[in-house]
Amino acid sequence: MDTIIEPLFRQLSPKSSSKPGGRRRRDTPQAPAIELVQSLYDLTPAEARVARGLVTGKTLEEIATDQSVSRNTVRTHLRGVMEKTGCNRQAEVVALLGGLAPLNPPRGE
Repeated sequence: MDTIIEPLFRQLSPKSSSKPGGRRRRDTPQAPAIELVQSLYDLTPAEARVARGLVTGKTLEEIATDQSVSRNTVRTHLRGVMEKTGCNRQAEVVALLGGLAPLNPPRGE
């Protein structure tokens, strides 16, 4: 019997929404809790917020604006996230942490 396992981030809704400038973005995936990301990868609170922002589909500029810091500060935190998670690309961080989204229990239980 063959078993197929699908990563959680692929189970998210495939619907797209329009974004200004003609870019299309998938619906915002549910990001893992900051505390979970911090404890699993020994991230600082700032690194965990950057990682979580990436998983939700935000750009570095959007994360910087949300946190009232410069884009370079966000890039520094991103380098820390990549080093601590063993990822070499931003997309790898998103794929890795996107699979940590909490499971919702079935309704009625």
